[in-house]
Amino acid sequence: MKSSIVKTLRYFPAIVIILICLTNICITANATTYGISEKIEAVEDNTIQEEVQQSIYTGWFYEQLSEIEKVIYNGFATNRGQLIDGAEVSISFADSSLHTGENNVILQNLIMTAKRAYLADHPAEKIWMDNCKLFLSSRNGFLQIIVRPQGKFDTREAIESFEQIVDEFVDTLTGTDREKLQSIHNWLVSNVQYDLHTDNNQNAYGAIVEGRSICSGFAYSFKYLADKAGLNVVYVQGYYYYRSTGTYCYHAWNMAEVDGEWILIDVTFDCSLQNFNLSSWQNSEVYFPDLLFTYPS
Repeated sequence: MKSSIVKTLRYFPAIVIILICLTNICITANATTYGISEKIEAVEDNTIQEEVQQSIYTGWFYEQLSEIEKVIYNGFATNRGQLIDGAEVSISFADSSLHTGENNVILQNLIMTAKRAYLADHPAEKIWMDNCKLFLSSRNGFLQIIVRPQGKFDTREAIESFEQIVDEFVDTLTGTDREKLQSIHNWLVSNVQYDLHTDNNQNAYGAIVEGRSICSGFAYSFKYLADKAGLNVVYVQGYYYYRSTGTYCYHAWNMAEVDGEWILIDVTFDCSLQNFNLSSWQNSEVYFPDLLFTYPS
C-alpha cells in the first residue's frame, strides 16, 4: 500500500514558488549551438567550481545540489544584505538564448531547487525573501533576474526584532539535546497559533514574533531555533496522508537527531492538539517527504 502511495506522490504536483535573490554573478555559456543540457554542462565546467569553493553556506541540502545550483544558492547569501535593506538587485544568469519556453522550465527548476535548498538550510532567510517580487528579462546577451523588494514591511527591523526574541529564548535552554528539543517544541506549541490568513504565516517571523503560522512557519521556526542551540535538525517538505478521507495534504515538519537516531517532530499538529509529547509522531506511516531531496530516515 505504502509503495503505491509513494509512486502516486512521484507525480503529485509540487508547489512551485520561485523567489530569486541574486546579483553580481555572471555565468557565461560560450556555445550558441548547444542543446539546453549541453549549455548547462558547459556553464558548470567554465566558472562554477571557483564560486562553489568560496561558499560559506553549507548544509544538508546544499550538499545535494548540482554545481550550478550551488552557485545560485551562494547568490542568495551574496545579496541578502542589500535585499534586507530594500535595495533592488539583479543577476546575469546565463546566455539569453536559453530564454525560450521549453528552456525556461529547466532553468526555473534549477532555480527553484537552489532556492528551496537555501531556505531549508537557512530558514530565517525566508523573512526577507517573502518581501521580494521577481522579474525575468534578457539584457546584453544574458538572461537576467531582477529582484525587487516590495516594502510590505521593514525587513531589517523585522529581522532585528526576530533575532532578539530568538537569542533571549535560546539563552534559556539547558540540559541534554533531547531536553533542549523538548523545550523548543513546547515553547512553539504554547506561543504560536495556527492561522491561515496572516501575511507572514509561512516564515519564522510570523511564528516567533507575531505568534501566527501554518506548517511551513512552524517547521522553519523549529529548525532555526534548533540551529541556534547547536542541534541537528532538518526541515522536511512533503505530504501528509489522511487515512480517514484517503487524501493528501501539503505539509512541512522536521527531523531531529537525538542520541544518534532521527525522530520525526510535527509542531503543527502538536500545536493544534496541545500535545507536549516530543516523540508522538515517530515512525508514522502517513508522512511522505517529496522526492526533490533525500531526507534523514
